[in-house]
Amino acid sequence: MLGTTLDYLYVAFENRIGEIPEEVQHIQRDENDSERWICFLPEGVLKFSYVRNKILSGKNSDVYVIPKTAIQPNPEITRELLEKIIGMSISNRFKQPEGILNVLGISLGNAPAYLFANFFPVNRFVSVVPGSLLPECIWESIATREITEGSGKTLDDYREVLNDFSPLRNLNSLKVDSLEVYLGKCDKMIPYERGRELVDRMEKIGLKPRTKVLPFSGHCETIFYFTKDFAISQ
Repeated sequence: MLGTTLDYLYVAFENRIGEIPEEVQHIQRDENDSERWICFLPEGVLKFSYVRNKILSGKNSDVYVIPKTAIQPNPEITRELLEKIIGMSISNRFKQPEGILNVLGISLGNAPAYLFANFFPVNRFVSVVPGSLLPECIWESIATREITEGSGKTLDDYREVLNDFSPLRNLNSLKVDSLEVYLGKCDKMIPYERGRELVDRMEKIGLKPRTKVLPFSGHCETIFYFTKDFAISQ
């Protein structure tokens, strides 16, 4: 187990500074499958062909890509992006309602994933390295705290604008048959304590998540572990 090493290396080489693309990147794949996966995936995850292929191969899927520049010094811009992603994903599902519905959220992709799942009954919901409260996770993450520190904004400013997208705020309306959560105890990009807080609330309201905690893994390594586990389980 590599612990925090991969997290620090990834952050060191991934430039998250810049403007958000004007258009939401949406990738649709149609296969001979009775289920459809609605996936909210960070741009960085899709760069790894092994991860991308293991997750999407052989599946009907709609992938909504979270750009690496999603977290902005002005949280209003981040909110606009998330609203676009939510609006597009809901609209597309209404246009194409066929197939048993599954949802996958990875990292920041969990913010729109939980909100999306409030609108439709979900067969299988898979949540990988989520955090309970989006503003707090942005503020605490080694990947984004440099952005927030130089933003001229306070944590309360981020809360006011982005709190509606916190997974913890979007649990009560979930209708899921199966809920799986993957957490890394050494996560430095979305602190483990935030993921644990989310799972604890799920259990408190009776959602009964199947939770896998990797005691010596960080954010990146937990995603790779999930990828292997997910491919085997199909």
